[in-house]
Amino acid sequence: MEGRKLDFGQLYGYTICLVAVLTFLFGTVNLVGAMLDSRELPYTPSYVDGPSLVSLGAYKIDLLSRIGVEEGSEAAASFFPPDSALRRMLDAERLHRLALSHQTSRRTIVINLVLMMLAVLLFAAHWMWLRARERTVSAQAS
Repeated sequence: MEGRKLDFGQLYGYTICLVAVLTFLFGTVNLVGAMLDSRELPYTPSYVDGPSLVSLGAYKIDLLSRIGVEEGSEAAASFFPPDSALRRMLDAERLHRLALSHQTSRRTIVINLVLMMLAVLLFAAHWMWLRARERTVSAQAS
């Protein structure tokens, strides 16, 4: 290979290998992030988005502020159901967000694992092709 120019086939093969390595690295970073998210579901972006689920009071205040009503006003009392119904709404929202966070984490993990496997296969196939091509060129030169 010394003293020779890279031909188009070599350039193509090495480019695909480089892209496969970069894809594998970025897939690894995303995989680790998704695995960490799956361990702490209440802190994932899909869980945190929306009204606060910390307590019934925080949930109620967030709902009131979203509709522009102040807590303790007559409009708040007439608009909101009793606390028992709000508690059921809060629990349902918590379950929904946990399920959404869990599904998002699992989906990200599976997608990145598949992407990483494809990157390994692409790299291996092109690397072996480049080595075989190099042996053929060396044999023809001899």
